[in-house]
Amino acid sequence: MVSLLHRKTYVKPGDTVLMRIGYSEVAVHMRVADKLMPVRITESDYPMAQILGDYENKFGGAITLGEAGFYTDSQGIYSDSIVLMHVRWAPTATPGRFYVYDADGIRLLSGFRLYEEARDRARELEGGSLRLCDTRTTPPFWAHFMPVSLDAEVTYTRDGNAQDAHIHDPAASTPYFFGGRRHLQES
Repeated sequence: MVSLLHRKTYVKPGDTVLMRIGYSEVAVHMRVADKLMPVRITESDYPMAQILGDYENKFGGAITLGEAGFYTDSQGIYSDSIVLMHVRWAPTATPGRFYVYDADGIRLLSGFRLYEEARDRARELEGGSLRLCDTRTTPPFWAHFMPVSLDAEVTYTRDGNAQDAHIHDPAASTPYFFGGRRHLQES
């Protein structure tokens, strides 16, 4: 996955991101300064940064946005210390699988090996969406769920009795990725 580190990335209350915590007095005291940790922006009149632990438990109390490394401007809350957006605590998620979400943002239980199968299932749901799970750069039990367009371009390559799908989605944080392998019946 492509890191957002050193890019001005906007967030909104309710978002959970993986970020490198800033060097504030509070962060140093909490021993989290310069550490890569999941952070959720609280939903309140005055949003704060809630650092999260290994099991989605709160790591101490919420701290101010500035203490965590966030800034605000006329467009909203942003940081250049965010590594990944769309991070969730997901101990049962399988890396490399496609997950379907309903209109309320709830992940359906089963992951799909093939993009086409997941895409078709998401299209059956009103407001359904699709995300690719990746755990290579997240702490244990956490996963990055990259949103994938239901209209992404699919190309295929064939290798013996296998057909590989390759996905091109210019809107995704990683525009080219593997879409699964289908084993073909021998003729």
